Amino acid sequence: MILSPGLAAASPTVAQTPPRATLPPAAEQADIMRVAGFVRRGNTWVGCSGQSHGTIEAGDLRDINGDGLPEAFVTDSGSACHGMAEQGFVLLTRGQNGQWRLVHAASGIPTVMTTVANGWPDIQVGGPGFCHPVLRWNGRGCAQNRVVEEQRGACARR
Repeated sequence: MILSPGLAAASPTVAQTPPRATLPPAAEQADIMRVAGFVRRGNTWVGCSGQSHGTIEAGDLRDINGDGLPEAFVTDSGSACHGMAEQGFVLLTRGQNGQWRLVHAASGIPTVMTTVANGWPDIQVGGPGFCHPVLRWNGRGCAQNRVVEEQRGACARR
């Protein structure tokens, strides 16, 4: 996962990543991967009908919505599953009951933004080109809220 520049100075409603983030125990990692839709094959978690390998990085497990409970980004890669973006992600959240649940899955590279709505930060989804969607939590799930242009007029050409 990529963090947008200036995240350290983010709104106080967004929890900051601890300097030395660690992964949870193996059993909890397995729960996260299963909820994200991955299947264990040997020492690897595979998704997309066996076409991709999922991973959780220590920095991808943190509280991004300020509720005191962690969220997890599971990433996987491969053009067979994600086209020209060559990467996908699954965002999960852990509830008060300790159970993980799926929030959103998409092709692209997630960037947690500093803008916050409904208690959740917006997430920019990067990929090829210069026009990138921004997802916003609407109380039930993430939906496209706007687009970010890296090059003026890029979104008009879509």
